[in-house]
Amino acid sequence: MGGKFPPTFDIFVYLWWIKMDRITSGLLTAFREEQSLPSDLDEFLLFEHFVNYCIVSKEYNDSFSLEDIHVGGASDKALDGVAIIINGNLVNSKEELEDLERANKYLDVEFLLIQSKTSSNFDSGEIAKFLLGSKDFFCEQSQLPENKHIQVTRRN
Repeated sequence: MGGKFPPTFDIFVYLWWIKMDRITSGLLTAFREEQSLPSDLDEFLLFEHFVNYCIVSKEYNDSFSLEDIHVGGASDKALDGVAIIINGNLVNSKEELEDLERANKYLDVEFLLIQSKTSSNFDSGEIAKFLLGSKDFFCEQSQLPENKHIQVTRRN
């Protein structure tokens, strides 16, 4: 960014902890059908997509690809989803950011960092990992391993 104006930043950290029950399973089945997701998709991955969709769609009212925001997997910094919304636009590339910078006289940036768990109990260790991963996401020199999805999101 050219440094012409100071951007404003909001960071939202979401941790969903839901016990898998019949109601949640029904919601996941409906979500799988609505999104045309494969029937053999692992339940944990379906749940991550579901939580990402629920949270991002509250902040961003346009359509988006689940794959654009999903970062879960090995070396994921305890993050399942990351969405960057700039001036009301879900941004997935540096070029999109630069276009918004040229077109506007301000940058209003929201970072949505998401973790989902299917459990009936809170685990303070899992919460600590999520907060540590969230903090590391913003470090110039990451100290934690990161998968390709995280690398691309941080680079962009």
